[in-house]
Amino acid sequence: MIDVNLEARRFAVDTIRRLTDSYYSLDALFEVECELFGAAGILSRLGHREAAEIVSRVMADVPPVLPLKFAGDRQMHDLRALLARLEEEIDKQESLST
Repeated sequence: MIDVNLEARRFAVDTIRRLTDSYYSLDALFEVECELFGAAGILSRLGHREAAEIVSRVMADVPPVLPLKFAGDRQMHDLRALLARLEEEIDKQESLST
C-alpha cells in the first residue's frame, strides 16, 4: 500500500529542490508553485485531503523572491532549511512505517 502523505512530502521536496539546483528566480518559483498547487488539487479531488494540505503548506513555506525577482542569500538559506526540515519529516515517517 502506498503511503500518500509520505509520497506527497517526497514530491514536494523533489520539486522544491529544483530551486536550489538552478536559478531561483520569480519565474522558477512560479513554475514550482503551479506544479505543487496542481498536485494539491489532484490529491484533494482524489480524497487525499491531508496529503493536499501537506503539499499546500510546503508551498506556503517557500521563501518569496518578489522584491528582487531573484533569490538572495537569505532566501536560499531559508529554502535549504525548509528542505532539511522536510527531509527530516520524511525520515521520521519512513521509520514509523517500517
